[in-house]
Amino acid sequence: MNMARFRLLSGSLPRYLITGAGMSALDFGLFMLCSAAFGAPPALANTISTIITVVTSYQLNRRFVFRGGQGGFMRFLSFAGVTLFTGLIVQTGIVLLLTALLSTTLPALPEYLVHGAAKVVAMAVGALCNYFCYKIILTRK
Repeated sequence: MNMARFRLLSGSLPRYLITGAGMSALDFGLFMLCSAAFGAPPALANTISTIITVVTSYQLNRRFVFRGGQGGFMRFLSFAGVTLFTGLIVQTGIVLLLTALLSTTLPALPEYLVHGAAKVVAMAVGALCNYFCYKIILTRK
């Protein structure tokens, strides 16, 4: 394996993708549990799943993905601020927009599929935003 490929595979991006997949599964699972199983509205389900995922994600991203130093409360606040912004503002906006759009254009689609599809798109957009922000927050000295 050449050196450039080794650096790519051993860098923060592959670790971020692995961690991100786990955090996405947690976020999506909690969202669907709240939405489909407990009947919570999409915005509330997204809020609950995001808050729980933020705390878990911070520890994994700091220690495993970016291998940052001391956590510190201010670093957590920066991380949480970014994650809550993308998770609660950006993702909730996308979930609400796509839920309304899909419900109108595909009325026969079951509600849980509409909510799930909207959440998947929202999570993808959020993941892109988060990677670049996390890299800055968790690697600065």
